[in-house]
Amino acid sequence: VRIMFIGRFHVVKNLHLLIKSIPEISKFYPNIILDIVGSGTENEILALKNIIEKMNLDKHINFYGWRNKIEIEHLFKSTRMLVLPSSYENFALVVSEALGAGIPCVVSKFVGTSGIIAKHHAGEIISELTPAEISKAVIQVLKGDERFYRAAAIKAAREDLDWSKI
Repeated sequence: VRIMFIGRFHVVKNLHLLIKSIPEISKFYPNIILDIVGSGTENEILALKNIIEKMNLDKHINFYGWRNKIEIEHLFKSTRMLVLPSSYENFALVVSEALGAGIPCVVSKFVGTSGIIAKHHAGEIISELTPAEISKAVIQVLKGDERFYRAAAIKAAREDLDWSKI
């Protein structure tokens, strides 16, 4: 089972909280893999890798660095969802790209597109930014009907994220 984060490794993205949610998710999905696409400063990368090492999560996490749109579309083919637990996110273009590819999204209530995800049931909304709440939302999508979530994601993109409406 693969889940994905795409973005900068800035503290506002809360990637560290997503990483810390992996042990709880792995209780239900022992083979969970978090694919991380993006970049950050040397210090941000080191801090994330220290968390991974201290929590012994190496086998659950892959860093891909920054990838172009074609490479991301290829990675979308093997992921069950995009997870974006940001403290603040104006629009989140990556969410619209994921939804358009039929990828359900788990995002915080602070992500600008969270209302679209909620309206179409195209994923789950994280109400509190904690590892426990992130894992709860991820597990809920993983336990749900994958075909339903994927169809809802495409419908959300088609109905609310068309450029003529944006």
